[in-house]
Amino acid sequence: MSLPESGEAYRRAADAFRSATAGLAVAELDAAVPTCPGWTVSDLLTHVAENHEQVFAEVGIEPVGADVLASWHEQLSSHPRTSAQAVDLAVHAWDVGRATGRHVRLDAPVVRFLDAFATDAGPLLAADEAFAPCPLTADEVATLDEHDRVLTRYGRDPR
Repeated sequence: MSLPESGEAYRRAADAFRSATAGLAVAELDAAVPTCPGWTVSDLLTHVAENHEQVFAEVGIEPVGADVLASWHEQLSSHPRTSAQAVDLAVHAWDVGRATGRHVRLDAPVVRFLDAFATDAGPLLAADEAFAPCPLTADEVATLDEHDRVLTRYGRDPR
C-alpha cells in the first residue's frame, strides 16, 4: 500500500488537531494524557509545536505568522517529514480528545492515511515507544470499526 499524498493528509490532520484543541480551558492543559504516560495536554501541545519548529530550523525557513500548522502546509508540504508530522497531528488530536473527554473522530481520508502509513512503516512503527502495542487482543480489535481499529495500530485503546 502506498501512502496517499502527504500534503493533503497533513492539511486534514492539522484541521483535526485544530478542532481537538479549539477552546481548551486553562484547567484542561493540566489534564493527564492517558495514551502518553507522564504527559499533560500542555506537554503534548509543546511536543507538536517543537517538532514542527525543529524541521523549520533544519531547513532554514521561518514560519509565517503565528499558525505553525498553516505555515507548514504553505511552505513544507512536500518535505519528507510531512507524512510523519501528519501522523503526529492526527494521533495527538485523538489523544487530546481522550484526555479532555471530547469525542474526536478522525475523518475517513486521515484514517486511510494512518492505516497506509502504519503498513508502510511495518515493524518500525512499533519501534517508536509512542506507538507501543495496543493492549487489546486480536479478537477485541476485530470487533472495532475501521477508525478505532487503525488507532490500535498506534497503540491507542479506543475503549
